[in-house]
Amino acid sequence: MPRLHSPTPISRRQLREHDRLADVLEDMRFAQKLRQPGRAVGGMEAVLLRRLMADLARFMSREPGGRALLRLPAGGPLDPETVAAALLDAEIALTAFKRAHQDSEEDCCWVMLEDAF
Repeated sequence: MPRLHSPTPISRRQLREHDRLADVLEDMRFAQKLRQPGRAVGGMEAVLLRRLMADLARFMSREPGGRALLRLPAGGPLDPETVAAALLDAEIALTAFKRAHQDSEEDCCWVMLEDAF
């Protein structure tokens, strides 16, 4: 898909945070595959998912569309549909960030602030 704009530079801190969030998302996706179908998510897994979505909301707050991220209800178990929607929303947000700040579709071509000048 052709780009409508040129990528904008990011800091090393933003790159590290993107990578951390992507790793947590990958772990949550793996846990989702291990879970019994139709089982609600509670306990530490729900806490971790809420934390992922809160961290992602802070990370994406200045990005276009970042404030449209799914907000999870506080407390209690989460139904499987809500969990699936949250993980998909997180994946879409990280992909949008990557497209906005990479020079190409390859993982090695981030546009960094140090390289922009």
